[in-house]
This record gives sequence, structure tokens and C-alpha cells, in this order.
Amino acid sequence: MLINKPFNKRKGRPANIHEIARLGKVSTASVSRALNGEPGVSEQTAERILTLAKKLGYYPSSSARALVTGRSRTFGLLVSDIVNPFFAELLREFEEEAVRKQYEVIVANINNDPKRIQESARRLLERKVDGVAIMTAEPSFLSSELRKRGIPVVLLESGVASAYVSVIRIEALWGITQALRHLTSLGHRHIGYLGAPISLAPGKLRLKAFREAMKACDLLPIQSLISKNNLPTVAGGFAGMLKMLQGPVRPTGVLAFNDAMALGALHAARKLRIKVPRELSIIGFDNIELGPFVEPELTTIECSRSGLASLAFNTLLRMSDGSPGQTTSLPTSLIVRSSSDIAPR
Repeated sequence: MLINKPFNKRKGRPANIHEIARLGKVSTASVSRALNGEPGVSEQTAERILTLAKKLGYYPSSSARALVTGRSRTFGLLVSDIVNPFFAELLREFEEEAVRKQYEVIVANINNDPKRIQESARRLLERKVDGVAIMTAEPSFLSSELRKRGIPVVLLESGVASAYVSVIRIEALWGITQALRHLTSLGHRHIGYLGAPISLAPGKLRLKAFREAMKACDLLPIQSLISKNNLPTVAGGFAGMLKMLQGPVRPTGVLAFNDAMALGALHAARKLRIKVPRELSIIGFDNIELGPFVEPELTTIECSRSGLASLAFNTLLRMSDGSPGQTTSLPTSLIVRSSSDIAPR
């Protein structure tokens, strides 16, 4: 078995698998099984081997382990914009799951850039990852390359489940319907939507959910209050909100594609001296950690990053063990704070 050679201070030389076997009075095969978490060795013996390996400062080589077990114990995680708090928090939670399960994570921030997607594909394939969570609009080239090689893939809000593909759907319609019912209960009728590019699956799906929720709440959409194709960033929310507020019909309430855009909308309202929530209610989507700490505190639709990370990670884990892909849903819920209030008269 190929190994890393950490320095054994006690003996003044690198520790290796043979030394662990000799001191533990077991075979090298038993040491290998214990270190790789494989069956075939008793729990008591495995614990003794792991304790001895730790004492000697031995760390198995991940590349060698992959050769022996056929597993790299490494997952890839692709996000579109690591600056967006949603993805930063998702990354943290995904890595927490990996640490608990003794896996490594390769992170790629692709920004929907074709060159970066191709480079990410090369890196992931070179590292022989056991699976990839693509938590952004589906880069079809990458997912196709991975599927052709039988590497499990988890997609967010796009694609169709198959043998090597699982799909996670965010229950946006439920959350958006709750948000609109909240606004209508406060007397709002002129409700706007600050959307992301509909060329990408999440932007298209969330706009569709907004239209369906408007219909369910007996509200007639006003076309000038539906803003599509904004960048899903603070700057995109700021620009889209400025344009909407200076249009022919002023909204009394606005739902944003995500919290980052909602924060931009808050800034646009301040720039135009429009008071939130007295003159304009604003609701985000995601429930990022910053939301309760802005002024006013942001009402939002919660989409749990820890829930999403756990679902994506454990789905990859099951698929890497041979389970077929499946479609699962992530629930949403409305979190009411102080950025929404009674509609102005």
C-alpha cells in the first residue's frame, strides 16, 4: 500500500503501515481495513489500530487509499458565486458534513463561466471524486462528463433524476405563497417581483412559482412590477429595484429572488427616500445569517442551508454506495421580521 510518510518523533523516522502492524501484533491487511473503515476487522482491534496510528502520527495517503479501495472519499461541490452569503453558508455546512463523515471536499466557484466549468471538470476527474454536488444552474457539459464516467451527481433545481443523477427541488411555491398571503393580509395589492435571469433554471422556476402564487392569492400581476433578468446579487437587486420604483406603478410590497437582491432593494429604497416598511415592504428568499442584522430586519422565506447541505451530501453518499438517483424536495417557510408591514393608504 502506498503511504504518506509522517515523521515519527518517538523513533526519529517515518511511521508506516508495517510498523503499525508489528506494534499492534496484527497483519498489514487488518491495519489497511481499519484505516479505511472497511469490514473484516473487529471493532476492538480497529480501535486499537486507529489509536496506535494516531500515536505514531500516521496519516494514510488519500491517493493510495483510492487505489486500494476504489474510493477517494472526496466529493466535489460547485457553486455559482461564493461571495453570495447563501453559497458561503452552504459551503460551510457541506464541509461540516464531510468532516463528520471523514470526507474531503473540492470546491469550485464557477460563476457560470464555460472555461471555469471545463477546468473544474478536469480537476474533479483528475482527483477521481466519488460524486459531485452541483449547487447552481446545471452546467450541462460538466454533468454530462461526470455521468458518462458513472460518477454520481446531485443537481439543484434542474435536470431529471436517473441512474447517476439526483435532483433536489426547493419548494419555492409553498414559501412564496405564504409570503404573498402575508402581504395581502396586511392590505397589499400592488406586489412586485425582483427576479433573476430566466435563462437559468432557478430564475425561471421561481418566477413561475411567483405567478402561480399570485393566482392562488387572487392577485392580478402588474407587468411593470415584474422585473426579470437581474443579476442575483446585491448590485442586481439595487438596480432592479431602482427601475421598478421609478416606473409607472409603484409597488407597496416586493418579493426578491434571494436575500442578496433584497438587501440591494433595501438600499435602493433608502436612496429614493422611501421608508421600509412604512411605504414599501420587502421580502427576501434564503434566510441568510445577515438578515436579522440589517435595518429593518429582513422578512424572508427560509431555505435551510444545513438541510440542503445534508441532503446533497447524504444523497451522494448513498449513490456512491450504488443506490440510483432520485428526486427530493427541500421545504421552505416564511420568517416574518420588520421589513414587512401594513400597506400604505
